[in-house]
Amino acid sequence: MLSVSEYATALETVSKISKQEGRQDAERSFTAAYHRSSASPFRYPFRIRTTTSRIAGFCWTTLRKKPRLKTMHLLNLHILPIYRGRGIGSSTMQELEILCRAKNVPIITLSVSSPDPRTRHFYERLGFEGCDNGYIKHL
Repeated sequence: MLSVSEYATALETVSKISKQEGRQDAERSFTAAYHRSSASPFRYPFRIRTTTSRIAGFCWTTLRKKPRLKTMHLLNLHILPIYRGRGIGSSTMQELEILCRAKNVPIITLSVSSPDPRTRHFYERLGFEGCDNGYIKHL
């Protein structure tokens, strides 16, 4: 799993922010993701790396096992600003779909808290449909 230190260093390296600001951002992101997933023992954290092995962000999911139905819920997908728009988020979501199919998980769900319409368009472009609680995709 990606540590707060690794993420802070990555932020400092690719962004024009101080190490302290990077660490604060990393701690906020990781703390929020951890608290959302702490109720489930089925957590899947991923480091997202570029082709040059630099850390480009992280993805955090949780597997929800309801009677007769397993669902993968995307808790957090974060790509560092400098790497956005390069297909890294899309390829990460494709890898998540591969993982779900391998584990016989037929549904991916997520919530979008960002007011940015580009975020919503990103998931809709990948085949997610809006529902009461956020977005859903049947594999």
